[in-house]
Amino acid sequence: MVPSGSASFGRVMRRHRRTLAASAAGIAVLALGLALQPASLPTAEVVVAARDLSTGHRLTADDLALARVPLDVAPPGSSPDPVLVIDHVLAAPVAGGEPLAPIRLLGPAGSGWRPPAGTSSLPVRFSDAGAARLLSAGQRIDVLAAATAGPDGMELGPSAGHGWAQMVAEDVLVLAVTGADPNRGASLLDPGASGQADTPLVVLAVTRPQALAIAGAQTGSHLSFTL
Repeated sequence: MVPSGSASFGRVMRRHRRTLAASAAGIAVLALGLALQPASLPTAEVVVAARDLSTGHRLTADDLALARVPLDVAPPGSSPDPVLVIDHVLAAPVAGGEPLAPIRLLGPAGSGWRPPAGTSSLPVRFSDAGAARLLSAGQRIDVLAAATAGPDGMELGPSAGHGWAQMVAEDVLVLAVTGADPNRGASLLDPGASGQADTPLVVLAVTRPQALAIAGAQTGSHLSFTL
């Protein structure tokens, strides 16, 4: 004879076997999910842009925030210290939340210029001092060379009396604009009185071919640019 307690237990099991089976299956799925869940990825705290920022913007504390990103996607050289990027100039636009990698930054005022990898610094004086003063670090320009006569005095261009111009370097990064006194310049009585000392010295980040093209164009040509 089966004990009454065992009989009661058996009846309960038979009555609720579907519910118990479903519960057991759910527990098994949960356990499997936990077993397959990847381990937490290591992260690093880095300085990021607090909002969208444009090329040429000089960074202040209000532009910065700290965020944790996966260690394997943190840009090389990124830092958790905002002091290291404050007062630097953006060489390219950044989006809000984007880590501020060194490749996106130009050095702060007085610290020298750090051209991006693969480029070097080239100081240039453009013919139009007023136009050159419109430039600022972080802008990108196309450099043009123009002339109205060749070294022998012969007129150049598609037809006599017309000058010629050509593009000598495209998408060149401006690192700095320095060495010009904006309060000096050509007078109304003598527009040619202004000398090179009054023309801003524009420091460009150029590749080797761009440097050779710009240097060659300065002989017998007037340098200008487009923004």
